[in-house]
Amino acid sequence: YLAPAETYWAPIVQGDDLVRCIAAEYNAGRGAVIAAHERGDVDLATTNHYAERALATYQKLVTGAP
Repeated sequence: YLAPAETYWAPIVQGDDLVRCIAAEYNAGRGAVIAAHERGDVDLATTNHYAERALATYQKLVTGAP
Protein backbone atom coordinates (compact mmCIF):
# COMPACT_ATOMS: atom_id res chain seq x y z
CA TYR A 1 0.00 0.00 0.00
CA LEU A 2 2.88 2.41 0.61
CA ALA A 3 4.34 2.62 -2.87
CA PRO A 4 1.10 3.32 -4.78
CA ALA A 5 0.00 5.88 -2.19
CA GLU A 6 3.42 7.57 -2.20
CA THR A 7 3.41 7.68 -5.99
CA TYR A 8 0.01 9.34 -6.01
CA TRP A 9 0.49 11.83 -3.15
CA ALA A 10 4.18 12.86 -3.50
CA PRO A 11 3.54 15.33 -6.36
CA ILE A 12 0.74 16.92 -4.31
CA VAL A 13 2.07 17.12 -0.73
CA GLN A 14 5.41 16.77 1.05
CA GLY A 15 6.81 16.13 4.51
CA ASP A 16 4.38 15.46 7.33
CA ASP A 17 1.43 15.96 5.01
CA LEU A 18 2.72 13.16 2.78
CA VAL A 19 2.93 10.78 5.74
CA ARG A 20 -0.60 11.73 6.80
CA CYS A 21 -2.03 11.23 3.28
CA ILE A 22 -0.41 7.80 2.90
CA ALA A 23 -1.67 6.70 6.31
CA ALA A 24 -5.14 8.08 5.62
CA GLU A 25 -5.30 6.26 2.31
CA TYR A 26 -4.41 2.99 4.03
CA ASN A 27 -7.19 3.58 6.57
CA ALA A 28 -9.96 5.06 4.45
CA GLY A 29 -9.16 4.47 0.77
CA ARG A 30 -7.95 6.90 -1.86
CA GLY A 31 -11.31 8.28 -2.97
CA ALA A 32 -12.37 9.21 0.54
CA VAL A 33 -9.00 10.77 1.29
CA ILE A 34 -8.98 12.82 -1.91
CA ALA A 35 -12.39 14.22 -0.96
CA ALA A 36 -11.23 14.95 2.60
CA HIS A 37 -8.01 16.56 1.30
CA GLU A 38 -10.08 18.83 -0.90
CA ARG A 39 -12.02 19.82 2.24
CA GLY A 40 -8.74 20.63 4.01
CA ASP A 41 -8.13 17.69 6.36
CA VAL A 42 -7.48 14.08 5.34
CA ASP A 43 -8.46 12.93 8.82
CA LEU A 44 -12.06 13.81 8.02
CA ALA A 45 -12.09 10.45 6.21
CA THR A 46 -10.24 8.34 8.78
CA THR A 47 -11.16 6.41 11.88
CA ASN A 48 -10.31 8.26 15.09
CA HIS A 49 -7.80 10.62 13.41
CA TYR A 50 -5.74 7.71 12.10
CA ALA A 51 -3.46 9.86 9.95
CA GLU A 52 -2.48 12.15 12.82
CA ARG A 53 -1.79 9.19 15.09
CA ALA A 54 0.27 7.48 12.37
CA LEU A 55 2.29 10.67 11.89
CA ALA A 56 3.00 10.90 15.63
CA THR A 57 4.22 7.29 15.65
CA TYR A 58 6.34 7.88 12.54
CA GLN A 59 7.95 10.95 14.12
CA LYS A 60 8.81 8.96 17.26
CA LEU A 61 10.44 6.26 15.13
CA VAL A 62 12.44 8.78 13.13
CA THR A 63 13.69 10.69 16.17
CA GLY A 64 14.22 7.64 18.37
CA ALA A 65 11.85 9.01 21.02
CA PRO A 66 10.28 6.53 23.43
